[in-house]
Amino acid sequence: MTQIDELQQNLQQKKAALTQLKSDKAQVLQRLSEHTQLIGSTVQDGPLQLTAMAAAAGKAADTEPAVETARKHVRHNAARAIDLVATIAKLEAEIAGLEQQLDTVGLPEKKKSVPKKKPAAPVKKAAQKVTVLFLAANALKNAPLQLDAEARAIQDNIRRSEHREAIDFVTRWAAEPLDILQAINEVNPQVVHFSGHGSHDDQLVLQGDDGQPKFVSLAAIVQVMLSASDTIRLVFFNVCFSDDEAEAVVHYVEAAIGMKTSIGDEAAKVFAAQFYAALGFCKSLQTAFEQAKAALMLQGIAEENTPQLYVKAGLDPAQLVMVKV
Repeated sequence: MTQIDELQQNLQQKKAALTQLKSDKAQVLQRLSEHTQLIGSTVQDGPLQLTAMAAAAGKAADTEPAVETARKHVRHNAARAIDLVATIAKLEAEIAGLEQQLDTVGLPEKKKSVPKKKPAAPVKKAAQKVTVLFLAANALKNAPLQLDAEARAIQDNIRRSEHREAIDFVTRWAAEPLDILQAINEVNPQVVHFSGHGSHDDQLVLQGDDGQPKFVSLAAIVQVMLSASDTIRLVFFNVCFSDDEAEAVVHYVEAAIGMKTSIGDEAAKVFAAQFYAALGFCKSLQTAFEQAKAALMLQGIAEENTPQLYVKAGLDPAQLVMVKV
């Protein structure tokens, strides 16, 4: 068997394994979604209905409450999904390496005379492109927020930054729950920014299709971050009582920002605008976060301790840079 034959056989085996792993991942995500729905059903149907649903689905309901069983399944399937994502990424890299070897194996090495060129004048490098998806929902009619002012302040500060062309700021207004997935699939953002209301129960308050507020659970937010896009690096919850959401999603993305209590309109606007301005100057997440807090203090807004920055285990926010040159 020639070297090319061995490479091709190895490549076919790894591609077959990759197909199986992707199928396993889809099944795990489906189970995760089913158990998440079981947990969420307690809001409307109560524990008795949840127990009946669990029994109908073949879940153990006699030895412990059905909701606890569902939560265990959620934790187990989430961990399994994370392992599968890592294994798939590793296998895809191995496949790419094998394909590259097949492209080059057997080619004779030829020395080519390369004419000397005059040194080129230094050219300013273009910064790496970053897309920010701004999802806004002003769902509580009795407590309106100045979300348009926040978006305008962010855009103005981005325009004044050194690498303004590197940040693409995309907005979606009156966001409904399913708009999140649709927008992420369309835009493939590196940053997802939620602007609006949050609740004490770790929920985002979005717009319902009937015009009424729609509460989105923490489990649903985590599921979105797990399954929606491989490009997301940062999630910015510029909503009240969102630090639990931020802490939860960093299991699946590099970093997140949340608010540990309520935050005022002016504070949310000033903090976010300065944060994105710092990103436009190629600052790290840690520096951008600290500058945004400093902006609150310079404006005399005593809410600099409300924002919280979280990063995935093993990462250093001082080394995480969104806009690079």
